[in-house]
Amino acid sequence: MAGPVCKVVAKPRCYQKGHLVRCNTHDVYHNGRSECVQCKDQRLREEREERNSRERVRDGGNQNLADNEKGKKGKKGKKQNKKK
Repeated sequence: MAGPVCKVVAKPRCYQKGHLVRCNTHDVYHNGRSECVQCKDQRLREEREERNSRERVRDGGNQNLADNEKGKKGKKGKKQNKKK
């Protein structure tokens, strides 16, 4: 029969075997096969901000076209009644 296996509760054996590793930045333990959740969230947040800043530069710093279209959309649907 196999020895103890990591389940829900982390045991000292998990750390010794490398199943859980400590993130030096955030001082938390995470699965050794993936990156720290907080590090991943931070990386994704920075990528999103960089992508948004590139889009703002590409648009020339103008207001969002979607915002302009929203303003026009509300007026477009109204019909004027003409009296004869």
